[in-house]
Amino acid sequence: DIAIRNAYAEKLARELGVIVEPEQLERVNQEHLTMANGPISQETYNASTLSLLGWTPEEEQQSTRNQILKNNVAYKIDKEASDKVEKAGSLLPTLQNDFNKVATELGGEGNGKVEAAVSGMVPLVNNDGGLTEVARKLSVGQVSQVIRSTTGDGYYFVKLLEKTDTQLNYEYLRIPLTEFDKRLKALRDAGKIREYIKVDSTSDPKIEE
Repeated sequence: DIAIRNAYAEKLARELGVIVEPEQLERVNQEHLTMANGPISQETYNASTLSLLGWTPEEEQQSTRNQILKNNVAYKIDKEASDKVEKAGSLLPTLQNDFNKVATELGGEGNGKVEAAVSGMVPLVNNDGGLTEVARKLSVGQVSQVIRSTTGDGYYFVKLLEKTDTQLNYEYLRIPLTEFDKRLKALRDAGKIREYIKVDSTSDPKIEE
């Protein structure tokens, strides 16, 4: 499934002229090395991915590039989400920055539903797609400009609710991306995706172990 997703993202990227900028890759690489209890070395991270996934550093970087490219394509093609971002920008001041009311106004169903939620107290250094990083720079009650999550799950507005020397609490308004998944599903449903390798499930407990 990941290989299919990556291949489709690469196809769309070529058609749209979408690329991975060096600074995007560097930012995600730095996020990988940032833990709540402090940074780790590149060597430690490489050893971890090799142990857990069997990936060399070069393979890990290719996987990271693939994910960033897919995210860039998903943001590029999702007009519905970008239209909702524009509408949210108008609604927020009108509704006194009430994220729940804005989410209700924007609506949506299933995976496309706009949502408002609270993070709870999280470390000042927290891997959450860049939301904590943005919240850390706000004053209490202040709302950020729209941001693109580095995880590629949508657009966000962030409001800082509380901050201590070590933690903070923020509210977020998320406008999800749906167009990429819709197009990929349409290709599957139309029988236009061919899988040349089939992996059968098994009930053999020895194999499962």
